[in-house]
Amino acid sequence: LFTILFFVNRKMKTIIRLKQNILQMSSGDLQTQVKNAGNDELGILAQELDRLRQTLHDNFLREQQIHTSNQELITALSHDLRTPLTILKGYLEIVKLNPKNDMLPEYIARCINKTDDIKELTDRMFEYALVYDDTVAQTNNLLLTSLSCAFFLNCLQEHADFLRLTGFATELSVADLAEKTETILADETMIKRVFNNLFSNIIKYADKKEAVVITASLDTALIISMKNKIKTSLDQIESTQIGMKSVQKIMEKIHADIFLRTNEGYFTVTLKFHPTHLSPAKDTTPASQSQNLY
Repeated sequence: LFTILFFVNRKMKTIIRLKQNILQMSSGDLQTQVKNAGNDELGILAQELDRLRQTLHDNFLREQQIHTSNQELITALSHDLRTPLTILKGYLEIVKLNPKNDMLPEYIARCINKTDDIKELTDRMFEYALVYDDTVAQTNNLLLTSLSCAFFLNCLQEHADFLRLTGFATELSVADLAEKTETILADETMIKRVFNNLFSNIIKYADKKEAVVITASLDTALIISMKNKIKTSLDQIESTQIGMKSVQKIMEKIHADIFLRTNEGYFTVTLKFHPTHLSPAKDTTPASQSQNLY
């Protein structure tokens, strides 16, 4: 009788342990592993219970990732739409205050271009999920085209002009970029998003007392750099870091490089694009991110 009770007690302990594992799983604990209980029926039950726990845990993590990706996507889209709308509103206010300005046709043309950008953003909302879903995001899903150096020059000049209209002093050095014949393989809308986010951050965080220095040069790669003085007080400025995060993701997807550097109160962003006629060897130099304000 004692021998029978001994083995029955062992099985009862196993059953009690399995019951505790089930109660833990029902309370939300999906990380505690179900211990092996032998090779009999209870052992098989324990193995299947542990597989169920692992499956539920993986599904829970996957749902969390999807939820986070959706939140990031919605926030990034809101941020990207707000930037061209702000620029559009600025031009319209200038036209309203000074309708006889000699630059009126140029401002109207830029307003029309901004409406086209907004339309392009809304048309491609679904495609922006590529930036946040690594399981789907592949370069061939982007609308890659050969962009001339003149395109990058026009983007820089347009944003530099708007900086001046908002009260910033700018120093633009483009090193005869318009005369270069090399092209950059990238997505035009994504490149516009990069510049919109970067210059929006300059307007939000830069100190107007010092000039914003913008340089662009092309040798073995197209190097674009933006340097600004950081505001001395940023306590009242809300920073979501969405703009810079979007820029970093976009640059990664189009196989370009971005470097961030903060030094003695100045913030510098450097973009590196590889011309299409050259082998785009990936630069592995780590970016200095001692203080990422954006």
